[in-house]
Amino acid sequence: MKFVFDLDGTICFNGEYISEPIIQGLEQLERKGHELIFASARPIRDLLPVLPSRFHHHQLIGGNGAIVQDNGKVTSTACFDRNTFQRIEEIIEHFSSQYLIDGLWNYSYTGAIDHPIRGKVDPNGLARNLPKMEIETVIKVVLLESSNMNDVERQLKN
Repeated sequence: MKFVFDLDGTICFNGEYISEPIIQGLEQLERKGHELIFASARPIRDLLPVLPSRFHHHQLIGGNGAIVQDNGKVTSTACFDRNTFQRIEEIIEHFSSQYLIDGLWNYSYTGAIDHPIRGKVDPNGLARNLPKMEIETVIKVVLLESSNMNDVERQLKN
């Protein structure tokens, strides 16, 4: 049987490692022949720091399903097409938006250093913060602040 475990708020809390009793339960499931899969809204790079390394080879689903990795290799992605992302870039520029853009591994972040999301982005320094035009495959865009979030929302709905 396959078991899919969401991480944040389900088997791990406050960005910390999964507790030892839960790890023991997961290992017991594996010993009984079950397949463990781990999922998160986080991209894979931010999922790894909270998941014990003994589970890194398992199937991992990141970015709310935007990227799937199995045995250390990306097997599936769902990303923004170039035209859609160009339109989002126009909105970002027009409304002077601060953002987090996740790629397959690297990211682009322009928000404040003390923004609550910043501490959860690449906490182990596994990736690089690149200019947005260098993120080739965009799997997630979070707009943090803008000159007019109501107008941003209207534009994005279009």
